[in-house]
Amino acid sequence: MSQPKSNSFPDPLLSIQDVDTALAEISHTLEQMLALAELSASDLNIDREAMQMTLERLQNRIDRIADKIGPRPSVM
Repeated sequence: MSQPKSNSFPDPLLSIQDVDTALAEISHTLEQMLALAELSASDLNIDREAMQMTLERLQNRIDRIADKIGPRPSVM
């Protein structure tokens, strides 16, 4: 009987292409976050609470992608 997959370790069958695609998505998400940070730093009248929620959503997206390609290092 096979054991269920653990979510704490990456899928050993991930291909280089899968990892490359995941890293490209992380890069794109970071570019979106940078654009929002630059907008936030401007003098425009913007809804900073909504912007913060969007940044948190983008950070969560990065975390989900990273979890698929490898475990997080332990923090000391």
